[in-house]
Parts: sequence; C-alpha cells; structure tokens
Amino acid sequence: MDDKGIEISEKIESIVTNLLGTEFLLNPFFRISKCTPEQLNPYKFINRKCSRELLALNLILCIPINFIKIISQIFLSIFFSYQYLYFKPKNSPTEVLFISHAIGANITNKNSDQFFALMPEYSTNKNFDTTMIYTNHNKLNYVKNLKLLKLKSDNVKRVLTPKFLKPKEIIKYIATTIRMFIKCVKLGLVNYFTNPTNSKILFCAANSFFRRPTYANYLLLLRVKDFCSVNETKMIFMTFEGHSYEQYVANGVSQLSSNLKIVLYQHSPITPAHLGIKNFLQENIDNIIIMTTGIYYMNYLKKFSTIPKYILIGSNKAEYLQKNEDMYESKTLLFCPEGTIAATKSFLKLIRLMIKKDHTHHYLLRLHPNLPRSTRVYLLIRNLKKLQNFTLSNNSLSKDLNLSKFVFYRSSVVGLQVLNSNAIPVFYSDLDNNLLNVIPENFEIFHTVITFKDALDLVNDNDIKKSIEDNKKILATLFSELMYQNLDYILIKH
Repeated sequence: MDDKGIEISEKIESIVTNLLGTEFLLNPFFRISKCTPEQLNPYKFINRKCSRELLALNLILCIPINFIKIISQIFLSIFFSYQYLYFKPKNSPTEVLFISHAIGANITNKNSDQFFALMPEYSTNKNFDTTMIYTNHNKLNYVKNLKLLKLKSDNVKRVLTPKFLKPKEIIKYIATTIRMFIKCVKLGLVNYFTNPTNSKILFCAANSFFRRPTYANYLLLLRVKDFCSVNETKMIFMTFEGHSYEQYVANGVSQLSSNLKIVLYQHSPITPAHLGIKNFLQENIDNIIIMTTGIYYMNYLKKFSTIPKYILIGSNKAEYLQKNEDMYESKTLLFCPEGTIAATKSFLKLIRLMIKKDHTHHYLLRLHPNLPRSTRVYLLIRNLKKLQNFTLSNNSLSKDLNLSKFVFYRSSVVGLQVLNSNAIPVFYSDLDNNLLNVIPENFEIFHTVITFKDALDLVNDNDIKKSIEDNKKILATLFSELMYQNLDYILIKH
C-alpha cells in the first residue's frame, strides 16, 4: 500500500476533527475505510499534484452538472415514492434491528445472512422482536427483491429500504449538502495559501456531496431513525469495516436515546490497510459494543481503543473443511481475488502471464460473490476460457480447496479459510498492496509472491513443504467457530 494513502487518510481525519465535525461523515470522501485502488481513486488528483487552480476551476465547471443531479434526485424521489407503500416501520415492532445488505446470496430464500449468519434468528428465538433492514443496491426490481427476502422461513421481519428519499425529505437533503458544500469551498479558500494540501482535499470533497454514496448515507440514517422513532428499539447491529456510514449512523441514532446500544460486528478479516476502523475507534464513541471473529482481532482493536465493550462471537466462515490428504500430488492452482474489479484484473493478469509459461498446472479462478459487473473482466475471462488448463469455478469453496495445492489470495477471507484445508496459502502482493494480507505477518504460515516469475518458481518447487498442523489453531485465533450463545451477553444483559 502506498504511504500516500495513509498520509491522505490522516489529513482527512484531521480536517474532520479540527475544521468540520463528524456530521461531515455524511460524505464518504471523509473516511477511507481501506486502502485499495478503488477506494483511493477519488483522491488521485491530490496524489498527482494537480494544482489548486485546476481543482477550483473544476468546482465551477461542475456546478451545472451538480444542478442536473439535484433535479434528477427530485424527479427520482417522486417517481420511486411508491416503494414507501411497502416500507412501514409501524407494522414491524422492533426491539433488535439488524442492518444488512440486499446483495448476492442475501436476496434468496436462504435463511442465513451473508454477514450475520443466523444471529437474527437467534435473537428472535430469545423472544426479541427482531427486524432486518436491507440496504437497497438496485434501482429496479424493488417488489421482486422484497418478495425474495420474505420467502425466508423464519420469524424475523425483513424490510428493504427504498432506493430514494421521500419527496418531502429531498429538500432538506439538498439544503444540507449545499450548506456542507459551501463550507468546504470556503475552508478550501481559507487554506489556499496556508495549507495547500488541505485546500485540495476540501475542493475535491465539495463535489462529492452530490454523488450517490453521500445520498445513500443520508437515506440509510433516516430509514433507521424511522424504526427507532416508532418502536422500542433497544439495539442496532451493523457490520464493522470502517465505512463512513457506520459512524454517521451510530452518531445519528445515539442522539435519539442514550439507552440505545450500537453493536458492530467485525465479520471480515482486518489488515493494516483498514484505516477506517482505526479512525472510528479513535473517536472514542460511548455506547458501542464490538463483536469480533477471533481473539486476535479483539486484542488488535483494543490497541486503538479500550472504551467499547468487546465480545468474541466467532464466524460461520470457520466451518470445518474436509482435508485432501493427496494435496502434494495436486497440480491445481486456485486464485481467489477480493471483490473488486481492480483486484480481479490484477489476478487475471497474473494467471495470463503464468499460463503462457506453464503447461503443467491447472488454473482455477474463483470469483468473489459480490464482484461488480465488468465488461473488461468478462472479456479477460472469456479469453482465458479458450485454454484447456483454465477453469472458472462454480464449485463450493470446500471442493475448490480440496482440489488445490496452492491458493493465491490478497485480502479475501479465503486467505484465512485456506488454513482449514491442506492447501498452501500464497499472498499475491505488490508495492501498492503489501498491507492487504489477511494472514498477519507474525504467523509466518504463507508464501509471498510479487511477480509471475516468483509465482512460477514457487509452484514448480518440488521440495516445498509447509507445516499445516498448527494452521487450524492459528485460524481459531482469527476466525473461531460461531458462538451464538455469546449474544446473550448483549441481548439479555443489555
């Protein structure tokens, strides 16, 4: 990971703390959750030493574009207002509220949630009125997706947030974003000569107030408040990855009641590149409970703040995988990029370069289930499919790991799940991604490759041996088995 990502993150946090206030976390620009190429892309003009004059000129040129966005938001809020006929918090008595996402396997009749597993069902079984509110990632098919969510065979109430604000809410939203936009521009001008970097950050941030992620944060807080204001809501569960909306929603709902508990679940691996988590914790927010997947992460998070209450809950991703005793005879290489287009393209390039020189091994690609659609990725995979020793996997993870001798990963949770198999983990790194390894360096149970030549040398090394006896013990410190009973401390004692 580039040091510039850390440097910009620190400057942004300083601006929020000293100049703006945490209400500006409405705009995701003010919180870098994880230093990946996609997340650092909005800050590229700062890194490229683009002049302040050009950024100021861009602000002026974007005024007509932003005006069109505002008009379209008004129109869309009216056009899609029918979705509120299905969104009725008063009809869903709620003591415990889970905030999840309507993506991937969640929009099926499968009960287990992609992030919270069966925690909502456990809460219901403990006689708490439990509701799951899903953020809406699709403009269309609202009714269809809502029906799919309601097919789940349990007693948990499930609602899907409308995609747009109510018509009567849009004016206040526009006024809020324009007020914040003006403040950023003013502060950018004030810092123009005294602090050029801050000036550039503020100019870049100003335009992003009119983009969809800012709108989505504002929308989510209002819909969560809808439930809390008409119900005796006692606690809210959210995922914890360091995104701006986590702190924005936590701050917003905490103002409703001092007795309302915020529970954050660290459901995925944490790496040193997760800057947003550190910055969230250093805000020292009270009334927060953090559930961790393993004792290692609990101790790691406590380094940043001991104020929250930490509870070890585990993860359903620590499930037992049947081990392949013939792993050392396997000629299969498994590639598991994380769910970003940039990472997937990087892994596809690695496969393409390796496969040109290597006709001995079979190359198996496993795509992330939440990977956004990309024509470029589709074309790259289609070209690789023409080769006999390449396959795009449709198997279960357990089967893929059993087939493979080496597993190439970066920041995907598969990098940890491989520890529950006999396969050998290989961290595919480069200078910009060296802090994304989901296996902590101090465990020394993985290989690192940077170039395709490194990768070829590794997979062709017949003498390579990797001790796998302690891997399961190490995995248990990172992702222990899910212990639903530990939820009792939150649900009953609180």
